[in-house]
Amino acid sequence: MPCRSEHATRENHAPLLRLQHRLSAISIDWINLRIRQHNRRAREHQRIRREARAARITTTRKVRAWKREIRELNAKLADMEEKYRKDKTSVKVEDWETLVEGQERKMQVLFGKKFPREKWPAGVPYLNFIALMEHERKGKRDMLKNRATKKREGKLEPKSLKQRPLPTPTKQKAALQTNPIDLHHLERQNAQLEKQIGLLRRSRMDPTSVSFAQWRDAVADTDAAEKDMTVRCFMELARRREMGEECDGWVFGRYYGPM
Repeated sequence: MPCRSEHATRENHAPLLRLQHRLSAISIDWINLRIRQHNRRAREHQRIRREARAARITTTRKVRAWKREIRELNAKLADMEEKYRKDKTSVKVEDWETLVEGQERKMQVLFGKKFPREKWPAGVPYLNFIALMEHERKGKRDMLKNRATKKREGKLEPKSLKQRPLPTPTKQKAALQTNPIDLHHLERQNAQLEKQIGLLRRSRMDPTSVSFAQWRDAVADTDAAEKDMTVRCFMELARRREMGEECDGWVFGRYYGPM
């Protein structure tokens, strides 16, 4: 083996050293490039977050200011309405129009849902409550004026009081005879209903605790077995148990637990 191959030096391994140096420089440049890219992306993300936060703050401030303007407008309108109620000549329709000029969207938010346009009286400026109250006052005045005119001319018909005719003695006697029967029927129905409720509670806890005979007694003289599906199902399960038929908890497409 030549002596120059035993130990690598700048003289005998110059090409290999140059390659190692170049690869080391390339790796360092690549790492620095990745670091710069990462920092650039981080700065971009920070910029985007700052802009989004600034936009959110700006929008929040605008919304708060708009809500504050709505509250102020509502308070002014309420004061104007109260002032009109105390003194009809102190507020005019034009005062309301001047106050709400250019604020139609706020008026729609305040009163649009409660007072839709299609239900607003024809010929009255929309959402002008002073004009609405003037319209109602005029309608009342016209009605009272017409009523006074008819009364003065003798055309006003007196109010007729519809009275129920008094029952004849025969009808009174028949009512007295039928009421006890109806009362007994209602008491019977109420008692049967209470029995059915009690049996339903017991059956929901343990379906086997109620017999078919108890169900038949509870639904006697009632239509619960036909109209109440739950009662009907529990009765069918009790009947199957009494007759020794297969009873797996399913009846009429419903499951009521293990039997």
